[in-house]
Amino acid sequence: SSAGPSASVAVTSAQRIYLDDANTRELPGWTRWDARVSVPVVGVRVSAELFNLWDARYSTTGFPDAADAGVMYYYPAAGRTLEIGIDHDW
Repeated sequence: SSAGPSASVAVTSAQRIYLDDANTRELPGWTRWDARVSVPVVGVRVSAELFNLWDARYSTTGFPDAADAGVMYYYPAAGRTLEIGIDHDW
């Protein structure tokens, strides 16, 4: 690990995800941005990671209703989420 501060940005995107075997029902494409900063503080490393930085609304997957193929069910992704961490080398 680096002795100084660090930062990173990650972009995750998904397009053309089909929800049925015939590839006729497509999940709307999405893009999510994440950011991370990390700084050394008194012998430990403190980090903050912000997932879904712009609070994008999207679904990660879905499936058609077995009884009515016209009905789709989606699994919405989490909104903006903050994670704080402390690392120490033992």
